[in-house]
Amino acid sequence: MGAREWFERFRWFVTSGGRLVIAGRDATQNEVIVRHYLRPWDVFVHADIPGAAAVVIRLAGPSDVASDDDVYEAAQYAVSYSRAWVMGLSVLDVFYVRGEQVTKKAPSGEYLGKGSFMIYGTRGGWVRNVELGLGIGVRVDHLDDVSLLRLITAPPRVIGSLVNYYAVLRPGGSRDRVELSKEIYNAFRARVPGFVKVINLSNVVDAVPGPSIIDGFYEGNPVPWDKIRELK
Repeated sequence: MGAREWFERFRWFVTSGGRLVIAGRDATQNEVIVRHYLRPWDVFVHADIPGAAAVVIRLAGPSDVASDDDVYEAAQYAVSYSRAWVMGLSVLDVFYVRGEQVTKKAPSGEYLGKGSFMIYGTRGGWVRNVELGLGIGVRVDHLDDVSLLRLITAPPRVIGSLVNYYAVLRPGGSRDRVELSKEIYNAFRARVPGFVKVINLSNVVDAVPGPSIIDGFYEGNPVPWDKIRELK
């Protein structure tokens, strides 16, 4: 897959407004994000349910402001990578605050477990009834006659700007993650030469939040990788 950028260790995508969003894959990564990658001026987004990913909209500086679209897209990512998907919910509320309001310091006499955190002050806002939905796709970049492949997930309305081929999922149905992932894996394998040499079925299974329905397969038009790697 070539040299990875720092954000590729996490789940990530780029909003329609050009903001980098990162999210934890598990409690350990949630912890790392809050401790080391959440800056005071960033926007912290979390689904209103225990067991959800820590999601961060990375902003350029203290005077930068996330748009409503940026926040909604990050919110949709947050609900999709939460227990709500496995529970079969179709919508869920999300709250967001400034990074400076999030801390790992527990009140006196209390303990915060791994991946847990405290929110101080007033929650900056709510996004109500955010629809669960996810795009999962494969991106192909060419460098010196070598194809570099990346498996990327993002909200449905932005996934096409990040990958060459993708599927759109929504929660529901009777098919489990592995069965569904095999269909997605085989579809990408048929479209992308060398796919099986770089991406394993387990990578696709990890990207799928739970039992899902495939709304369809599509072709995207990804922005140049150089534009993505410039994001901070």
